[in-house]
Amino acid sequence: MLNNNSPLARSTTARRACWLAAAGLAGLALSACGSSSSSSTPTATAAQLPTHLLNTKRVALAIEQSILSKRQLHAKVTCPTAVPQAKGRTFTCVASTQLHKQPVRTVFTVFQQNNLGKVNYASPK
Repeated sequence: MLNNNSPLARSTTARRACWLAAAGLAGLALSACGSSSSSSTPTATAAQLPTHLLNTKRVALAIEQSILSKRQLHAKVTCPTAVPQAKGRTFTCVASTQLHKQPVRTVFTVFQQNNLGKVNYASPK
């Protein structure tokens, strides 16, 4: 146990006082950092920015596997790379295959069912 008059106790007390003073000054400095200028350009708030991007490589692979299992065709599917993960959002992917040595492109519409990455996809029949 430390004696309040010991050099170690005085040193610890002095350090705490310095840290408290520094924290108080930092708080004052941050609270003074406001802005009074107005801008006609809207700025995005944290609530507006997507927190996650959808794993579209995984979506493309799922479409490729569906085409292989249902049509017995090997396909190369391309999807956009930066799709925000958001319920209700739709986007398209394109599947490229060969049928009787002719290139065939099929557009798939992808619908995001929830904010966790669950999707449905369909192509015109």
